[in-house]
Amino acid sequence: MKGAGLLILIGAVIFILTIYFTEQARHGVIDIDPGLVMVTGFFLFAVFTIVIAPTLICFDTSWVTPRHRDLQPSEPPDDLYTRVIVHEDSKSEFLIYGKEDVTAREALLDDWPFPPNLKKSKWYVIDASGNDVTDSVLSRFEGTAHIFFEET
Repeated sequence: MKGAGLLILIGAVIFILTIYFTEQARHGVIDIDPGLVMVTGFFLFAVFTIVIAPTLICFDTSWVTPRHRDLQPSEPPDDLYTRVIVHEDSKSEFLIYGKEDVTAREALLDDWPFPPNLKKSKWYVIDASGNDVTDSVLSRFEGTAHIFFEET
C-alpha cells in the first residue's frame, strides 16, 4: 500500500473506532460519557488529518512517500546525454546519464538501479529499432531503450 493510501486508511480507522466506541458508550457497554468519546475521536481524527498526515507528506518521510528524494527526477548538466531505460519484467523506467563517449553499459554500471545480483548476470540493452546498443555510446541512439536479463 502506498503512503497516501496508508494515511487515508489510518484516518478512516480512527473515524470508525470513534463511531464504534460512541455507540458502545450510548448503550452502556462501556462506562464513559458518549459526548467525551465523540469529542476525543473527533480531536484525534482532526489532529491526524490536519497536522500529522500533511506534515509526513511535506517532509517526505520514507514510509509515507513512495520514492526517496535522491530518486526524484533532476535536471542533468548540458554536457550529459540522458536516456530512458525500461526494465522489461517490471516495466519500470530508469534514467541513465553520461558524456558523449560513455556507453549504455558504462552508464548503467555507474548507477546500477537493479538488484545487485543482476549486475553479474548477462544483460543487454535494445533500442526502439531492435538494435543491441549495450556497448554503443549514448550519443549513437535516441529515445527509450529496454534492458533484458538472460535467465541463468
